[in-house]
Amino acid sequence: MNNTAESFFSKQFQTQVSRALSIVLTVGILGSACKPDSEEMGIAEGSNFYSQREILIERYSQTDNVFEALAAQVDPSDPESVDYWRWRIDQYMYGQYPDYQPIYDDYREGKAFEDIYSIPEEGLGSKLTVLKKDNELPTGYFTDNLQGNPHRGWHYVDGDTVFITYQGHLTDPYVAAYNLESHQWQGPIKAADSTLSKGERKIDSHGRPTIEMDTQGYLHIVYGGHGGEREDGLNPLSIDTPHAGGRMLHVVSRKPYDISEFEYVDDITPFASYTKSYKMGNGDIYLFTRAGTHKSPWVYYKMPAGSKRFEEPVIITWPTPQSDDPINVDTFYINPLKISDTEIAISFLWHECNFLEVHDKETYARINAYYMRLDTTSGLFYNAQGENIELPVTIDVANDKMLAFDSTNREETPFGTSPLSLSSGAPAVAYEARTKDYREWRMTAFKEGQWVHSLPMPDTANRTLKNQEGALVSSVTDLVQLAQRNNSFEAVVTYRDENNTMNFASVTSTDGTNWTIQQVHLSLENTRMQMDPIKDEKGNHHGVILNLRKGASQRLYLWHDGKFQAPSAGESNMDITYESFENQGWNAASPRGFAPGLKKAAPQNFMFNQLQSERAFSVEEGIVRSGKYAAKLFWDHNNPAAFNGDDTKIDNVDRKAMFHGFKTQKVAGAEAWYGFSVFFPSEGTRDEPNPWLFFQIHGSADKRLKEHSRNPPFSLTLTPDGLRGAWKWDPHELSPTRNGHGTEHFEVPGLKSDYLDRWVDFVLHVKVDYSDNKNGFIELWVDEEKVLDKHNIQFGYNDDKGIYPSWGMYFNGDLSGMQNDHYLYLDEIRMTDSGEASYNDVAPR
Repeated sequence: MNNTAESFFSKQFQTQVSRALSIVLTVGILGSACKPDSEEMGIAEGSNFYSQREILIERYSQTDNVFEALAAQVDPSDPESVDYWRWRIDQYMYGQYPDYQPIYDDYREGKAFEDIYSIPEEGLGSKLTVLKKDNELPTGYFTDNLQGNPHRGWHYVDGDTVFITYQGHLTDPYVAAYNLESHQWQGPIKAADSTLSKGERKIDSHGRPTIEMDTQGYLHIVYGGHGGEREDGLNPLSIDTPHAGGRMLHVVSRKPYDISEFEYVDDITPFASYTKSYKMGNGDIYLFTRAGTHKSPWVYYKMPAGSKRFEEPVIITWPTPQSDDPINVDTFYINPLKISDTEIAISFLWHECNFLEVHDKETYARINAYYMRLDTTSGLFYNAQGENIELPVTIDVANDKMLAFDSTNREETPFGTSPLSLSSGAPAVAYEARTKDYREWRMTAFKEGQWVHSLPMPDTANRTLKNQEGALVSSVTDLVQLAQRNNSFEAVVTYRDENNTMNFASVTSTDGTNWTIQQVHLSLENTRMQMDPIKDEKGNHHGVILNLRKGASQRLYLWHDGKFQAPSAGESNMDITYESFENQGWNAASPRGFAPGLKKAAPQNFMFNQLQSERAFSVEEGIVRSGKYAAKLFWDHNNPAAFNGDDTKIDNVDRKAMFHGFKTQKVAGAEAWYGFSVFFPSEGTRDEPNPWLFFQIHGSADKRLKEHSRNPPFSLTLTPDGLRGAWKWDPHELSPTRNGHGTEHFEVPGLKSDYLDRWVDFVLHVKVDYSDNKNGFIELWVDEEKVLDKHNIQFGYNDDKGIYPSWGMYFNGDLSGMQNDHYLYLDEIRMTDSGEASYNDVAPR
């Protein structure tokens, strides 16, 4: 912020903050005083945005004292404080008063967040290093070592297949499929990319994914949110600004019943946080989520049967600033549960939040337990007494109509709640009672017209468990019944023994109440165990998903047919990046320069881009290899130096219209598979003096050695004579030349004309070995025919970091003789450095 703006803010606040917080003062602070310098903010002369803003604040402040409370937090001597609270006030007004939204949206058009608010990035904490390999937990798991809070994923059972999704590496959503009959696995694979915990952000567990299957067999995963990103703008469904980061996203499988590829669907708010979803008896899917951070309403989205998109959200609750102390806000945490083919029960607790974002143990109030029920046939909500509840629910309505347990004057404060489905059909809520001395789940149930609390959980009052020696086990943490045959019951149980060791065991019973341990399968010290029953739509139990966490180790296990079922060595556990431009754009981990078509909400399937101009990328609908869209890349031959940097000098980006993929995890011994399709149009690929390079594998020059860039160790080029290529190697730690220590050239059979005006499919498999051992190889297929098969070779450079691919156009050398613009079409890009991958995993479909 410049000195003019700082002086402006300081003078205004010094004269106004000292007065009583009247409406007039509030308007002064929030209107004039919060107006940044017009030159700095790019506000055109005569703009009426701030005058309209002041009028609205004055009108709303007549009955809304939140504006005064927020204005009182501003430190007029600190420009950062002024901008921060101006942002908070804008968001409050944007969510609470929709008539402000078009005014603000017009003002924001074309501006980035930092153009409007001079606020530094929030310190969200650094992430802990989590080893992918560990020795803390036993084998038999089906996931990598997981990060974040313990979770059991989310699953959907279709016939004999269980589809499981969970929050995996760096909070990305992973998905796996397990067949209950054959015991065969598919995956796990990464289904999409999350923005939640990337970069320096700490691991955040708010974006755990859910998975459901629609009536056409398509799989839907919703994941990744904790308030959205600042660049997403203001949240129309909330009075709270994002202070954690991470977009809520929705992806759907490209093919029914298939987990191999997912595409983004833009139909839910990116600001949302938390997910739970259920498929009803008629095929409708309901997604429940909080529409933003803490002080946000809870909503549900409905995907009607036969559709692949969610409808507009329905607001269930609304946060309420307290009238006597408006810096505090009454809001809720809700938890839904499908209790029949047409009903969803919802339990919730009261959360007293605040605009100061103080969330320590003294102010992190979670109080009471509430109950309501959604009848999905009518869309109406009811309380336990059967009274219709009007939406949205506020704290006053909740206390009057839906209070199931009043804990305000009790020690056993609920930390979490969950609806219960009792055999009697009576409304019931489980709540996690916490005191300084104990932490246990209890029940409140609606009996004879009133709520009765502090009851034992269902089926636990008279339940007993004996070990194999006949001694009673007193600390049972969970029991899941799996089968019943006449008077024989089978279950699995987690419990603590007399040594405080956690155990997972198979148990049996003759009456469903008194249980005996048959076999202990796991016995671990200092370990947390959590079970989730695998249930189909009819309520049948097929096994459990077990979460084990010990120290920094956390894994998921699947228990079925009396043992842990883990993917065998031959089954896929690959991470394949796939881009087919079905999001009508692209995204990269580090977008740069010209970025036409950049979709920040789309998966980050590239590492970075180098695009000559705003014309270098466009979405193509007519010439498509697969799906509905492809990429058209364009290079302008007219004065190419005019686009980037010095317009008298052609720099590297002036020569390119390219996307770059990700680096392999290692260098020496790294294997990589790349699949892609290119359409070479005759008009866009006319002969030129310069060869037409369309694919490369790059090395990574060592910055610590100040190593210069070098020619790519692999390249494919379209020439007047056809397809040509080369590979290079250099064993030197510091490469003495840019050209590599050695080079080999090759030709692909066929004339140039053989590859024009059609899609050409490429698959490339390489292994890096730059040493004299010559264990490297290169395999290349064009249109399913192997055209290069070189083994026991030197390939690649002696670098610290891995190789990475590039697709598009690159014109080297003197460009003064170029006579034509050039373009191509690109589709079906896949890449992986998994040692388990094969041709079919990356080949264009």
